[in-house]
Amino acid sequence: MEPVHFSPLAQQVIPFLGLLCWSAVYGLMVWRGIKDRSFGMPLTALCVNVVWETVFTFSDGTPPVFRGANGVWLALDLAVFGTLLKFGREDYAEPLLREIFYPLIAFVLLLAAVAVVAFRAAFQDIFGGISATLTTLLLSAQLPAMLVRRNSVRGQSLYIGIFVLLGDLAGWAMNHIAKVASQPNIPILWVNAANVCIIAANVLYLALYWRICRRDGVNPWRRL
Repeated sequence: MEPVHFSPLAQQVIPFLGLLCWSAVYGLMVWRGIKDRSFGMPLTALCVNVVWETVFTFSDGTPPVFRGANGVWLALDLAVFGTLLKFGREDYAEPLLREIFYPLIAFVLLLAAVAVVAFRAAFQDIFGGISATLTTLLLSAQLPAMLVRRNSVRGQSLYIGIFVLLGDLAGWAMNHIAKVASQPNIPILWVNAANVCIIAANVLYLALYWRICRRDGVNPWRRL
């Protein structure tokens, strides 16, 4: 399967839009987390994100422009991680989970570090495009599941969902750009299949969020 070829202008604009969208996602998650005394990203996906951004911010093989973007996301993601540490324990009703909450986070971070570093080496994922698709798929699948588990919009907003969707579309396009320009080993068939699932999960999240807001009498557009 051949990648989509974008114009030189699009190759400059799309990564910038992706940076803006995901920065907005993390910033809004921090905002909503503080306001709702909760956290906006599921535990496993957040731990994997923090590890991924750390690896691809400080790895020597990552180009400077990508290291800069990843560094911005890492700083914002650490703020989201702070809301998990502060409010996350109370989000779970199970006594055992509350008891092991902080050791569990450390364990998930360790597993994520092993997986991300090994994946980067095994698949020569120098720019992180292939593994980013996996981390995005994990996050997109867990967001609607978290909504259902909580049965409320605590820690969430419609704008988080919209910017996640736009950021994922930009990430999909960026994999095609990277395939042509710099990383020919990116498996486009896998990228396309995974991103179809990612976008479907994004739409499901938005639909569930809208339904819960209507049930609870919340105006989703006014809840930033």
